[in-house]
Amino acid sequence: MAYYNTCPDCGSNIDPERPASAGHDSSSRQEGQKMSEADLKQEAEQRLGTEIESSEWDKTKSYAERKLKGIIERFGDEGGIRREPWYLAQLIAETVQQNRFSRFTIELMELNRYADMEIKKGQPVS
Repeated sequence: MAYYNTCPDCGSNIDPERPASAGHDSSSRQEGQKMSEADLKQEAEQRLGTEIESSEWDKTKSYAERKLKGIIERFGDEGGIRREPWYLAQLIAETVQQNRFSRFTIELMELNRYADMEIKKGQPVS
C-alpha cells in the first residue's frame, strides 16, 4: 500500500490525503522546496481543521522542525517525501493537537480536584 499518490503530470509524490487528480503546481514547486510561512500555517490549519493561534505557532513550528530533522536523521527522507512542505505542515498540525489535548486534560484534572475539595467542604466534620 502506497503512502502517497503520484502526480499524473510530473510523477512527483503527492500528499496521500489529496487525490492525484486534484493536481498541484508542479512547475513552481520543486521537491523539498520551502513554503512561505503564511502558506505553511494555512496548510497546517487546513490539516488541523481549525485556526492556529499566534501564541502557539512559533513554539509548535520550531518543535515540529526539530522533530522532522530527527525523523530524517533516523529514518531517512523516504525519497524526498519527508522534505515536502505538506509533511512539515502535518507534523505542526499533530503537535498543535497534542498540545491542546494535553492542556485540556490538565485543566480537567484541576477542575476535578477543585470539585472534590468543594464536596469535602460541604460534608459535616466528625
